[in-house]
Amino acid sequence: MHQAVARVRLGSVDFEAKSVRKASQNFTWCDVTGDNVEETPFDLSTTLGVVTCNVINAKLTQHSTQPPPHLSESELLGLMESHGIGTDASMAQHIGNIVKRGYVSLDGATRQLTPEPIGLALSLAYTLVDPGLAQPTVRSAIENECNKIAQGTAMKNDVVRRVLATFERKFHFFRKHVDRIPVMLAMAYAQQRGHAKEGESLQQWNKACRAIAAVALEDLLYSRDSIALEETARPAPDVEETPQEHAERQCSIISRVQAQLDELGFQASRDGEEGVNEPAAKRPRSAFTPDSNKDPLQTFHELCQLLSVQSKVLSHPQEGNQFRCRIELVLGDGEAREFLS
Repeated sequence: MHQAVARVRLGSVDFEAKSVRKASQNFTWCDVTGDNVEETPFDLSTTLGVVTCNVINAKLTQHSTQPPPHLSESELLGLMESHGIGTDASMAQHIGNIVKRGYVSLDGATRQLTPEPIGLALSLAYTLVDPGLAQPTVRSAIENECNKIAQGTAMKNDVVRRVLATFERKFHFFRKHVDRIPVMLAMAYAQQRGHAKEGESLQQWNKACRAIAAVALEDLLYSRDSIALEETARPAPDVEETPQEHAERQCSIISRVQAQLDELGFQASRDGEEGVNEPAAKRPRSAFTPDSNKDPLQTFHELCQLLSVQSKVLSHPQEGNQFRCRIELVLGDGEAREFLS
C-alpha cells in the first residue's frame, strides 16, 4: 500500500493532504488482513519535491465535531469476544435479550444499537452503586480464578468459596443502596418527557455519566488477565442492624427517594386529586370506601375481591374473657397474611 503526504503553504498557513493507493491491483497483504483500503481520488505520489502551484479556487467552510456513532451489532460482538463476555453460542443471544427487554433498540437497516432510557438508567444506577456490575471486570476475575484451578495453583473449593463470599458482599452492599434504581429510572423518564430539573437526581445522573466516560475499554482489556477477584468486591457490610434500626434506615431511604422523585414531578397521588402537573404515566391511587348500607361481611368480601385474594378464613377464637377475630388471607401473589383484632 502506497501512502503520500503533500504539505501546502498558503501565505503563512500550512495545510496537509494525504493519498492512499494499493501497491498492486492484484493480490495484496490488505486482502490477507482484511483491511479496507479506501483510495483517494488523486495520487499525490506523482508530485515529488518542491513545486509551485497556482491556486484556482479557495473556499472556507465551517464544521462541528460529531459524536461517534453507536456501536453496530458486529462491533459489539467483537468487543464481547475481546473481553470474554459470553461464548460463540451465547453472545448473539445476550444481544437479543437486551433488545427484547427494551434496554437498547436495534436498527434493522444499519444494525446499530441505540440505548433506551431504561437501559441507560440501569447502567447508571449500577455504576453509582457498584461499577463492577456494569463492567466486564467481574467476569474476567472469575475466569482468572478458573485458570488457576486448571493450572493447579488454586483449589476448586477455595475458588467457589471466594466467589460466593464476593457476591454476597456485593448483594448486601447493593441492597443498602438500591434506592439509586428508582431515582435513575425516574430521571430517564423525566428526561425523555422533558421534565428533568436541577437537583440531587440530576447531579447523580451526571456523576454516573462522568464515571462511565472515564472508563477506557483498552485499560480494562489490558488488566483482564491480571485482575483479582478481591479487587471487584465491595466493602463488607457494617455491623448487623437491629429490626428497629433497619426499619428506621428503610424509612429514611424511602423519604429521600420520594424527595428526589418530587423534584422530577413524580409526586404521590392523593385521593380526590388528579395531579394536573404530573407526568402522563402517573396513575392516581384510590382508596376502598365501604358502603354503609351493606352488611359488613359483604363489604369484607368485596374488599378481598378488589385485592385479588385467593382464599380467606374467618375464625372467632375465645381467649379468656375477650372475643377476638382472626382473618387469614392468601393474596394473589401467593403471600399469606394474618390479621388479629
